[in-house]
Amino acid sequence: QWKMDDILPKLGQVDRGRNFDKGKEAYAAAQCLKCHRFGESGGGVGPDLTAVSSRFARRDLLEATIEPSKVISEQYH
Repeated sequence: QWKMDDILPKLGQVDRGRNFDKGKEAYAAAQCLKCHRFGESGGGVGPDLTAVSSRFARRDLLEATIEPSKVISEQYH
């Protein structure tokens, strides 16, 4: 069970050592694609994550990942 306090101190390091293939594997393993679209794949029940980093701050994205039900847009209720 990850908590915000576990990862927040490392948030400034996310630009280093990124691996797109590992990210895709994690996205699939966590079954995010069942509800969320990313590029040409995934579901349409949840928000499209294709350009999410241009719409939200890193802290907000982390919080949505750690606590996905904390804030739900009215269009997805």
